[in-house]
Amino acid sequence: MRGLLLIALIVGCAPPREAPAELGAIGVFLFADFERTPSEVEVAAATLAGILEAEVDWEGERRDRRFDSPILTLEDLHDVEHPDADPELQSPVAQTRASAFSVADHARLQLEADHAPWEPSSPNQYDRTFPEDPTCWADGTCDELKTDNRILKENVLYTVLYDTRKHLRRFELPDGRAAMVSRTWSEEQGQGEAGRATIDQNYASEAWLEGPDGGTRRIQFAWSSVTLAGVDLETIDIRGVIGNGIDDTMRAQDEWLEAN
Repeated sequence: MRGLLLIALIVGCAPPREAPAELGAIGVFLFADFERTPSEVEVAAATLAGILEAEVDWEGERRDRRFDSPILTLEDLHDVEHPDADPELQSPVAQTRASAFSVADHARLQLEADHAPWEPSSPNQYDRTFPEDPTCWADGTCDELKTDNRILKENVLYTVLYDTRKHLRRFELPDGRAAMVSRTWSEEQGQGEAGRATIDQNYASEAWLEGPDGGTRRIQFAWSSVTLAGVDLETIDIRGVIGNGIDDTMRAQDEWLEAN
């Protein structure tokens, strides 16, 4: 896989793509074109903000704030190192939630080294480090933040330790509202206890968009697949499990912000 990535870098990046106008496609775009096309990412975020306001019942049940998403293809993974896993095995889902806190508040939260307090599925370990000095993100003099994360995922089905990279960018929408986007990926499989479980692929893109009330409209797109020894995954609503987990995390982050 490293060899394929090196070839891609030598040949050169693909030409910029036009920002899409459909919710699921925008989620893919925000991942695949996160680095290559800054202006198009901002256009996509503005389009996404309009779609969310038109289509989401922010007071609805979390299952009603959940949307389908296309898979991430190998082409969409063109500029990140990733495991050799079949994209067709992904369980893509997009979960939304409204937050009373500002985009700036959520940007501040990204600088915390211990994310376990607001990660219900990783209550014992979610450690964040910064490969580059994050001071400029804290004082507002730069608009990009890179993070590395070591996470112990725990639920009734498995316990798996894995690593992710998460990069964030913030900017203003054309109408002046604040926005922030991120993409997350794992370069290697996550290995569970005694080899009974693996997280085979793990990707996400997120958007924090200032809402009409000054709070934040949030959406996270997630693409992942797991292998569980002795478990028939066809009998489990994997998308529902993932979506509920995202919503739980968003709620817990708001609770932390309220207390801090």
